[in-house]
Order: sequence, then structure tokens, then C-alpha cells
Amino acid sequence: MATATWLVAGALLAGGEVASASAAPMHGRAWELVSSQDASVSAPVVDSVAIDATGDRIAYVTSGPAAGAPAGAVQAMNMGVRNAGGWQSAPVGHPYSVPDLNFQFPFAAGASEDLSTWVWSSTVPLLAGAPEAPASGWYSGAAAGAPSLLGHGGENPVLVGLSSDARHVVFQTTTPLLPADAGRTAGDQVYEYVDGALRLVGVDGADAPLSACGVMAGSANSAPNPVSRDGGRIFLTSPQTFCGVQTTRVYLREDGNATTEISASRCTRLDCGAPADVRFMGATPSGSVAFLATAQQLTDDDVDSSNDLYRFDVAEDALTRVSASLPAVAADVVPTRAYPSEDGSRVYFLASGTLVPGKGTAGMPNLYVGDADGVRFVATLDPSDSWPWGGASEEDLVDVAVTPGGGRRILFATVASLRPEDTDLVSDLYLYDADEDSLVRVSGTFQGGNGSFPATTELGSGLLARSSFPLSLPRALSDDGRRVFFSTLEALVTEDLDAATDVYEWFDGEIALLTPSAGAHDAYFYGASPDGATAFFSTAERLVGADDDAGDYDLYAARLGGGFPDAPAPPPGCAGEACLPPLPGRLSRPDPASLTQRERVPRRLTVRQPRRAALRGMVAAGRLSLTVTAPLPGRVFATARSRLGGRALLVARGGAKLRRGGRSTVRLPLRAAARRSLAGGRDLAVRVVLRHSRLGRAAQATVRFRLKGAR
Repeated sequence: MATATWLVAGALLAGGEVASASAAPMHGRAWELVSSQDASVSAPVVDSVAIDATGDRIAYVTSGPAAGAPAGAVQAMNMGVRNAGGWQSAPVGHPYSVPDLNFQFPFAAGASEDLSTWVWSSTVPLLAGAPEAPASGWYSGAAAGAPSLLGHGGENPVLVGLSSDARHVVFQTTTPLLPADAGRTAGDQVYEYVDGALRLVGVDGADAPLSACGVMAGSANSAPNPVSRDGGRIFLTSPQTFCGVQTTRVYLREDGNATTEISASRCTRLDCGAPADVRFMGATPSGSVAFLATAQQLTDDDVDSSNDLYRFDVAEDALTRVSASLPAVAADVVPTRAYPSEDGSRVYFLASGTLVPGKGTAGMPNLYVGDADGVRFVATLDPSDSWPWGGASEEDLVDVAVTPGGGRRILFATVASLRPEDTDLVSDLYLYDADEDSLVRVSGTFQGGNGSFPATTELGSGLLARSSFPLSLPRALSDDGRRVFFSTLEALVTEDLDAATDVYEWFDGEIALLTPSAGAHDAYFYGASPDGATAFFSTAERLVGADDDAGDYDLYAARLGGGFPDAPAPPPGCAGEACLPPLPGRLSRPDPASLTQRERVPRRLTVRQPRRAALRGMVAAGRLSLTVTAPLPGRVFATARSRLGGRALLVARGGAKLRRGGRSTVRLPLRAAARRSLAGGRDLAVRVVLRHSRLGRAAQATVRFRLKGAR
């Protein structure tokens, strides 16, 4: 069978007949098969990383290389392209070999916004004379063909941003890459390749390092847009680590030749207070507006010592306080990240202070919006929600999205019941409209949606740089804010008759099912086009006749007005799924060359027993941190229970998103009752149950330990 597969609409056969009662997505959509098909190769789809502006191109990852791949890889990149006849998928990458069969392969770090130019990081030399392990090389080029070597990347480089055309590649590394940099600094430094030329970013106007203790782009909490869309503006935090009495400051590096401290105090009072650390909270995609958080009083109207949120306008060189309230009210802004509108006129942020009289709860994560009309209250979230507290891990970026332009709507997940019809104790999705000051529960109706099944989605803010894979989380909110996509195990419409996880669409208040209504396999949402016309998901269900890979997880599109009705005519007299051709047999194939027996990831979810020092750190931080290992990407959900007051109670809940198989960290904020118990000197015997979304019987792991109360 050909590697490039022509794909037909799942809902339509010749003459427009429905294949089966369960094979028709709602809301006027049709199924289209995206991933390539070859019965001799098992390469199940495990993730998506980028979708172009039209929804006609998607970059996705398979477990193992698809047919026609130039080399073996445990996690292989592919690209699907839609044309008039259907979708064609092809592997992305370059030939390479690993003589000692170590667990090494090139990593596709990012791509231009149109997915035409790709950037790779690789410890495996792709060209003669390129860096070898443990050092990495940076490469650039088209999806296939010979790449070009940008240059050295040092050891363990981390991509922090790309320009939309991929001409600017911004990354951090601990390795001095230019001869003049050796011995000048410690810790991370920020570099960029611009049209193949390397330059150090973390320097002042005299080309001297900003700090001897390291520099990082943006913040450790992955705040949005540390690099502007055109690559000309890069926001920096320095020093990276504790360095004597020096406090962290935030800088803007423009066009590779000018550096400005945007966190410099504008307070002119005599009692402005002492300097304090400043955190970069995010910027607009153009880099024209940035947001900062600090306890330092940077403007004259800030008279308390709590964390406040500030807005810096680059063109006006103006710093203003966003989190303003009554003089006696401490803002206590949560210093993780802000969610600005595309034009910078509006920003959503979290604070534990009550900035609006009579609204919000002191000490809780309160969501606010600030714009020209001042600060308004949106909702009080649940302390067990993970995204408000931030963190350095990628899973903390999910569960919130803002519409582009003026940021009229924000979508977010919370366990809190924010509407009277929300009576369950699990996470739901809410959509807030700042213009109308209205809040809607997306993942439920007045009649349903209150079972013990959370609504989940891989949410990515449209303001994050879509060209950089580490920040390109698949979007679930359309640009106009009228469509929301999510997954849940709960049946929200009468058409949902199975016991599997399904993908739903909310459109102007109406909920529709996009995946099979009577399937035996789960479906996972993988993102949507900016206009919401095309939603992508994976499933092992056979939804179209072209799906003949014998049960692998495949990538599908549910497209408005989509489908390819020129499919082959069904046999005479057939009905429903009997019209689909039989599945071919599966041929065996060896594992990819880059995988050896000694490097194999365990075939089930495992969790490491925390050590004594780690347990002490959890008590101090008020948060459980557990190391898990899984063979496949997916979501890991965790719940922790302990006996409090003679009852077994839920004391923490959290989760993590695994972009690829391997090791990750799951964080669970302890609830207030558990923190109070520990602070009062009482020990907690904790049992944590973890579940992976895609491993079937091997999906669950349990760990038990004791947290020592204060003595």
C-alpha cells in the first residue's frame, strides 16, 4: 500500500450515505483521516505539536517511525497536508545513525508558523563536522531533504522561542559558545542564531553580561511570549540564580543592539521601600507590552509590600500598576504568569487579595481582568487547580486560553462550582466574556455534566508563540471565542452511548459530539484550527474505509463542511460498517534502531517512592511532587487521600501532561486543611493514586508515604 494515503470522509460513502449510525459527527462536520496508513508498520499517533493558520497542515508525533521515514526514532515527527483529494502524510526528518545503539535521535524543536522551515536539535551529527554527544547541534531546513547546520548548541540546550519565520532561534545553554564568553559568567546564558549568525543575548549596551550568575529568557514559569513574533524583542530575567544581595530584574533586548531594564522603579516618593525580585509575567506577541510582578513599589500609587502586577509599554516607556485597589488592600498577585490580550489592552491575572470590594475570597486564587475600565473580578478558583500556581513544567501551561485581539474571552478549567448548575466535585471548563461580564459553564448543561468525570483539554493560549513547539499547545478556543473543544468520559448528549472518552464541541451554548457515539476506544483531542473549522483528535476506532492499519491510534479531522465524497462505491447490498473493506493482517517489524533493550521505558505507569529529603521539601512547599515514568505520552491524573479528623479525605489533586514517554513530575497542591494539620504538628499518612489516560490495565500506580508535621 502507498505511504501517502488518500483519505475519505468518515461520515460519507459514495452517494453521501452515512457509514453507520455512530459514524457522523454533529454540528455539520465530517471525518477525514489524516495520518498515513501502512498495514505493515505500527506507528500509533501519540501527540500533535503545531497546526497552521488554515487548519490544512498539522505536525504530529507517532510512537516509532511511519513508513518511509529516513531513520528510526522512538518518537517520530510527521506532517499531514490537506489537498483537494484528501490528506497526505509524510515523515519529517533526516537520515542518521547511532553506532552504539544509544537512546538518541534528532529532536524537531520548532518550525515557522506555516510549517515550511523546521529547526532541529540533535546530539547525533546530521552532517559531517557537526557537534557530537554530549554536545548538541542546531539545524534548520525544510521538512525533508538535506538540513543546514546553524552551529553549536552546547550541552542540553533549551529552545525558548522562534520568530514566526524561524530565522531567529533563541535558546538557553550552560555552555559558553563564543570564545569571548568563556569565564565571564556562570549558570545559563541566552543565545540566538539570526540567519545562521550566533550572538549572546544576555548583555547590556556595552556588551557586558547582565550578571555573573546567569540569565534566562522570560521566566522559569514559561510566561507567554518571551520572544516577539518577529524575533526582534527578547525579554530577559537576571540573575538566574541567587547572587549575594542582588535581586532579579527584567530586561528587554531589542534588535541585538540595545538593552533596557524595564523593571526600573518609577517611584519618586521618599518611602518607596527596598528593592525586591521582579518576575516577568508575559508579553504580547509583538513584544510591545510586557507585564511584571513584584513586591517592590515601582510606582507612586503602590504603597503596600505585597506583590503587584505592572504593565510596561515599550513605545511609551511607561510603567503602570494594573492591580490597583483600595489603599488598604494588599493585591498579593500570584507571581506565576499573566494572560494578556494580543494588543496589550487587557490582561487576566490571579491574586489572593480581594481587589474588588465584596467579591473574591482572601487567600484563595482569585481570577481578575484589568483593562481601561480598571480591575474586575472574574471568579474564585479551587486551591487544587494546578494552572493558577504555575511552575516550570509544561503541564502548567494548559487549562487556560485567551482569544486574540482585545482578549474579550478567557477559557479556563477549575474544580470550583462557579454556576448553580455545577454540582459535581471535578474539573469543569468555564468561558468568561469581559465585554458582557458573563460566565458560562462550557462542559455541562442545566440537565447534565455533573458526573464524577472531569472535562479536560490541551488548552494553549493563542498568545503563545505557535512557531515554537515547546510553547505550541494545541488550541481549544477558536479565535472568535464561539467554539470550545474538550474531552470527557461523561455522556453530555443523548447520542453518546459508549463508555469511552469522547471529544465534544461547545458552539454558542450548544454541545455536540465530534467522536463516535458507540465506540469501544477512547478519543483524544489534539487541537483545532484558529477559526475552529477543523478539530483534530486521535482514536483507534475505524471511522473510514481508508483506515486499514489494524487498530493503531490514528489522527482524524472533524471538519465543517469537510469530507471527500468521491470515495469508492460500496459493495451492492451492504449497510453500515459492512460497507467498509476488511482489515489486512499486521506484519511484524523490529523496534527502531535508536531503541535498545537496556534503554526501554517500562511498559506501565510507575511512580518513584519519595525520599526523606523530598518529603521535607513537600511539607515546606505545601505541594506534593512525585516522579512518574510512562511508556506513552498522555495525561497523568493524581489524587491524594489521608485521614483528617477521623475521616479519609481528599487532601490533594493534580496532574501532568506527558509530551512523550519517559519521566515527568506530577505536582499536587495540598489543600488548606492538610497544610493546617502539618503546621499544627500532626503527621499525615498519604496514599496517592495516579492514573495514565492511555495505558488501559497498566494505567494505574499507587504510592504511600508519611509527611512529618512541624515539631
